[in-house]
Amino acid sequence: MKHKALFLSFLFLCLPLFANPTKNIPWHSYKEGKEKALKEKKYLIVDFYTNWCKWCKVMEEKTYANQEVLKVIQQHFILAKVDADKVENVLDYNNKNYSLGEFLTALNVTGFPSTAFFDPQGQIITLVPGMIPPDIFIAILHYIRQDCHEQKITFQEYQQKKMKQCQ
Repeated sequence: MKHKALFLSFLFLCLPLFANPTKNIPWHSYKEGKEKALKEKKYLIVDFYTNWCKWCKVMEEKTYANQEVLKVIQQHFILAKVDADKVENVLDYNNKNYSLGEFLTALNVTGFPSTAFFDPQGQIITLVPGMIPPDIFIAILHYIRQDCHEQKITFQEYQQKKMKQCQ
């Protein structure tokens, strides 16, 4: 009985180590995300990834699963994923249908992961290539949600001045 209680205690303590931290990420398809962003007047984040990309997996596990990142995303953003290997995708952008390859070219996606940020009306704000660490990602989220880009404040200025607000 003592061993059983000890084993159950050990199992209970170790269970979080085996939990999938990415299961709580509210992913949508590009089409669903775009529609939801417009309806809810939120910004859209599109994660361009491939299944073979190591840094895509790292970004999902370290950045998108980060609790601080998720908190900001749930308040102001909608998340969408686009698998760059699924060539059958047809994506609508600026009232034009694009094949996946054409869409990637239009946005200047040249590697994976790449993260595109769109305003609620579906217009591209910026594309950030590569794996983005959580602290930088959070800064980008605040920069975008405050419309700093519309005030002609660069992200570098925003970071250098450690701005909390863009004014």
